[in-house]
Amino acid sequence: MQYNRSLVQSKTYDLTFWARASAPRFITVNSQKASPDWRNYGLLQRLAISSDWQQYTVTFSANETVS
Repeated sequence: MQYNRSLVQSKTYDLTFWARASAPRFITVNSQKASPDWRNYGLLQRLAISSDWQQYTVTFSANETVS
């Protein structure tokens, strides 16, 4: 989780992170408002994570400008 990230509508972003799981599984990554109405800002993707450390990158386009 990261707070205080600005996004610009229609701009493309790469989210890169390292992850592993105790056993292979799926996780969901998203960008959303941290308070009601909890709306999504353009990223909602399900990823398969392995049990080995691996770098993952997802690309998304922001659907609104937020500060």
